[in-house]
Amino acid sequence: MVPDVNQIIFSPHFLMNYENLSAAATELCIYAEHNEPCYRAFLLPAFKNLERKIKRGIFDLDKAILLFQKYTTVALARQYTLEHGSMSDKWSDLFTVSDRKQLAEYWAEMVRDEIKISGNSYL
Repeated sequence: MVPDVNQIIFSPHFLMNYENLSAAATELCIYAEHNEPCYRAFLLPAFKNLERKIKRGIFDLDKAILLFQKYTTVALARQYTLEHGSMSDKWSDLFTVSDRKQLAEYWAEMVRDEIKISGNSYL
């Protein structure tokens, strides 16, 4: 069963501030969290995957960061550039490696805290 998107988007972890993220990382984060097709296609599967790992006791924060950095943020950056960029924009120039790493760390820590501390579920 897929949880209600409104319940997830308005849960407390989304009220966290983005002051530790760069402007580009913040833009990509807001785009992903508030665009339902992107949320369902890119974020929700990663969140569910990490939740299963936390419940099995094999969660590793470094591997979670790599998951977000290599797959989720790259796909989101490409999608963002397709929708909002010009023909000459390269997704890797708009969202640098450091921007994507900041966002990956933010999401990995957010999922860990959301599931371990508050007990919310994405499954």
